Amino acid sequence: MQYVFWQIVVIVGLFTNKPLSAKLLTHSLSLFGKEPSDLTIDDDKIKGILMESVAFKNKLRQLIEKYGQDTKEFIIDEKSPVEDTSIIFDKSDLLYALHNATLFVKAIKNEDNKWNLEVEVVDIYDFTDFKRIKEYADNKESKIDDVVATTLNNFAVASSEYGVIKTYSLKIKFETKEGEF
Repeated sequence: MQYVFWQIVVIVGLFTNKPLSAKLLTHSLSLFGKEPSDLTIDDDKIKGILMESVAFKNKLRQLIEKYGQDTKEFIIDEKSPVEDTSIIFDKSDLLYALHNATLFVKAIKNEDNKWNLEVEVVDIYDFTDFKRIKEYADNKESKIDDVVATTLNNFAVASSEYGVIKTYSLKIKFETKEGEF
């Protein structure tokens, strides 16, 4: 029954313009003990979802401002401070899809003095902790999204315990350049 419930959630996600959330949830669903493989996404549609995010664009600008002064290249990787690699999304598809994601960037200035970025967003797709409603209730624009996200998260924790939703590693890779963000 839980499996069918989550398939309906996927369909609702597609109808409400949440293709990344639907894709990730579909990949995690397990029937008869099937384990999902790790997932790497290199897709222009998913890149577009990230590039529409104000939080994501601001994070890229912040990294360029912090590390791009007086240099032609910089790298943000697992050795970088957590405040530079951590990315939190608070709206729409990304709110439902990615939690506690990690951002890695390789930046190189081109001949026009503009930054070209190789971007990786890395996450573990899992549901391990029940959330209190207030934990997601910080989005002033849409309290309903926050309540729905918290409720679905808590249902997903239970479904993970029953083996209906499985954990896997996720990597979203793409290139972008200064002017696109």
